[in-house]
Amino acid sequence: MKEVGLLESVLSSIRQRMDEEIDELERKIIHYQELISTLFDTEDMKKIPYRLRASFHHDGKSGTGHYWAYIWVEPSEENKLHEVSPDSGWFKFCDALVIPVSEDELFNDPVPPFALMYVDQYLPFFNMNSVQESIPEALKKFVQDDNEALLQEIKNYEQLQESGYGMMLTTPEDSMDYDDKTGDNNQSHYGDIESSSLTFDDNTSTGTVVGQNINEYPQYSFTGNGFFKLKERVDAKMKEVSGYSADDYRFIRKFENFLAISRNKSILEHLYLFYSSEEADKDPIDTDIYVDELASKENEEFSVAWREYNIYLGIAETVTRALFNFSEKKYQAALQLLLKAKQEEAAWKTRIIIDADLFSTYSGLDALSFNNIILVYGKECLEILNQAAFVKACNAAYRTRGLEEAIRIAYQAQSINAPDHIDQNETLRKPWLNFTDQPGVDSLQPVQETLLNTLVMIYIEGQTDASADDTLITEEDTSQFDSLKDMVLWNKYRYICSQCQYMLSSHT
Repeated sequence: MKEVGLLESVLSSIRQRMDEEIDELERKIIHYQELISTLFDTEDMKKIPYRLRASFHHDGKSGTGHYWAYIWVEPSEENKLHEVSPDSGWFKFCDALVIPVSEDELFNDPVPPFALMYVDQYLPFFNMNSVQESIPEALKKFVQDDNEALLQEIKNYEQLQESGYGMMLTTPEDSMDYDDKTGDNNQSHYGDIESSSLTFDDNTSTGTVVGQNINEYPQYSFTGNGFFKLKERVDAKMKEVSGYSADDYRFIRKFENFLAISRNKSILEHLYLFYSSEEADKDPIDTDIYVDELASKENEEFSVAWREYNIYLGIAETVTRALFNFSEKKYQAALQLLLKAKQEEAAWKTRIIIDADLFSTYSGLDALSFNNIILVYGKECLEILNQAAFVKACNAAYRTRGLEEAIRIAYQAQSINAPDHIDQNETLRKPWLNFTDQPGVDSLQPVQETLLNTLVMIYIEGQTDASADDTLITEEDTSQFDSLKDMVLWNKYRYICSQCQYMLSSHT
C-alpha cells in the first residue's frame, strides 16, 4: 500500500506540472494571436492602404478541376457585359456565368482562395479612353496592319472556296481527299494556282505554312487539287502507323513514320509539303510517294525531331546487336546489350516526360518501345544462363563459380523482369531453392553456403541492393556483326528479328 501511495503522489505531481505547462502554452497562444492581429496596425503601415480587388478559387487536383474568381468592379469602370447590372461591387466569374455577389458570399465561399489580389488605393484610375491614349502609335499601327493581313487571308480563303480549290490552311474541320497530280511536267509546280487571279501572302500566314515562302520550295509536287489534299495524307499516315507494333521496323526505316507516331500533325504536314514528290519511292518495298527525308535535316524546324529520331535509332542499334548475339548463341553478351537498351530507352523516355515542351509537342513518342523484345529475349537468355550455372554448381569442382554466376543472373533478372517480381519466376528460382537436395551436393564450404544463402534470399525476398551494372561485363565480338555493315539498320533489325523468332519457335 505504501508503494501505491508513492506512485499516486508521483503521478499527481506530473499531472500538475503538465497542467501548468498547458496553461502557459494557452497564454502564449493568446498573446501571439494578439500580436498577429495588430502586426500591421501601425502608422507606417497605414500610409498606403490596399484594397482587396480579386479572389481566385480552385476546386480539384493540381492541373485539373474547376476555377472561378470574385472580382471587384469599380463604379466608374465601363461596363462591357450588357447582361450584367451596371452597379459597382463584387462579381463572381464562373466560366461563362457572371453574377453580382455580396461581400459575405465572397468571404463565406466554402473553398478557400489560392490567391488574392490587392490594389494600392492611391493608384490613378484609368478608363478606356486613357488606356487607348497610352498605347504607342507604333503598336497601334502594328495591330492595324496585322488585322488587315488577317482580313486579306480570310478574303483569299473565301476566293479559294468559291473557285473550288479548297484551302491551304489546316483546320480540325477539314476533310480532304487526294487527287492525282494535275498539269504537264513542264508547267509550273503550282499549276492552275499561279495562273489564277488569286493572291497569297504566305510570308505572313498564320496557317500551316507559318513563316515559309512557297517559292523557296520549288520541288514540292502536289499541284492543283492535290495540293489542297495534304491534310488527308497526314491523317492517313497517322492512322496507318497507329496500327504498327511498338517495336515495328518501319519506325526505324522512315523518319516519316517516326513523325507520324509523334502525333505532331503540323511538322508531318511540312515534311510532305516541302520534301515530297509523286515520283515512285526509291525504296522498292514502298510504293508510296517519295519523301526526301535527308533534305529536311538542313531545316531548323526539324532539328528537334531529328535529334530525337537519332537517339531512337541508337537504341534500335543496341537492340539489333543484342538480337544478333542471341542468334549467335552468345547469351551473356546478348543479355548485357538488352539491359543496356532498356536503360537507354528509360533515360530517353524520362527526358521527354521531364521536358514539358518536348512532351507536349511529340507526346506520341511514348508509344515507341522495345520493351517486349527486351522482355522476351531477356527471359530466354536468363533461363539458358541460369541452367548453365546450375549444372556448373552441381559439380563440386566448379560449385563456387556456378553460384557466383547464378547470383549475377539473379541481379540481371531483376532488371529485365521489372516490374514483374523476380520471386514469382519459378523457372529461375526453383532449382536453387532445392539445390541442397541434388545428388552429389552433400556439403558446402562456408563461402559456398554464404553464396547460396544470398541467392536464395534474392529469389525469396524479390529484391536486392545490387544492380545489373555491378555484374561481369562480357566484351562483345563485333566482327560477325560487322559483316552485315552493308545492310541498313532497319533491314538488319528486321532480318535478325526473324532469325531470333525462328530460334524461339524451335526451342518450344
